[in-house]
Amino acid sequence: MSAITTPFPETPATWKLPYRAKSGMGVALIIAESAIFTIFVVAYLFYVGKSPTGPTPREVLETPIFFTVCLLSSSLTIHLASKLLERGKRGAFLALWFLTIVLGALFMYGTAREWHRLFTNMV
Repeated sequence: MSAITTPFPETPATWKLPYRAKSGMGVALIIAESAIFTIFVVAYLFYVGKSPTGPTPREVLETPIFFTVCLLSSSLTIHLASKLLERGKRGAFLALWFLTIVLGALFMYGTAREWHRLFTNMV
């Protein structure tokens, strides 16, 4: 019976604080996005039902469910693509990467179509 020697695991490197500028920008982005979202929600709640003659949100906005599903699906496909790339499966990565781009383009098309409809109905 032969014994196989295994190397002694190296001690892990000491933990270092993340780069301050990068962390600060991340925190600032989250705060800014939260503030914008909060402002939109408060403005909507303030103006809902104020104009008896103006268009209601139901008359102006559509629920673009298909395009929302495309956006959420693109997050899943890019995650799976990165996992396949780590495993060295380049062909499958390229296929999922292309699918991610197509799903993102579909979402952008739907967003552009919605904005175009909003602007043409305002005039």
